[in-house]
Amino acid sequence: MWKKLMKFISRLKKQSHENMSDQTISSNEPVVDIIDRDKAKEMIGDIIIPDSMNEIQSRLFAENKNITSVIIPSTVKKIEDCAFADCENLETVILNEGIEEIESNVFTRCKKLKHVIYPDSVKKYDGETFYKTNLSDPVFNVSKTILI
Repeated sequence: MWKKLMKFISRLKKQSHENMSDQTISSNEPVVDIIDRDKAKEMIGDIIIPDSMNEIQSRLFAENKNITSVIIPSTVKKIEDCAFADCENLETVILNEGIEEIESNVFTRCKKLKHVIYPDSVKKYDGETFYKTNLSDPVFNVSKTILI
């Protein structure tokens, strides 16, 4: 399982470097400094949150059925409630070291969510972050400790 996630991370990093040279954040989205609700609704596929963001607002990506994976950088310190709720096709989430607070129901009803890498830096976490998901694999932190 861990090897599979590492391969996935390598693929996303490679994709992000290629996309940045093409001035895109995902295969179909222009590079942006901040993602607002309108931009969030239009994003598709594997997305990488820009380093310029320091928090992800409540319900920012909620109900986006086109996101399949997301990498959240260390510059993001807080993810507000329901930020990715009901993203039905979201399968993989990588939360980088530096994130400090994750509010309730961030990934609620992300029914295809399978893989999550969770940072050691989280100081405040609501236990219902993964409410009504179908996680089949355990949630690991970066130290490879199983959290859920």
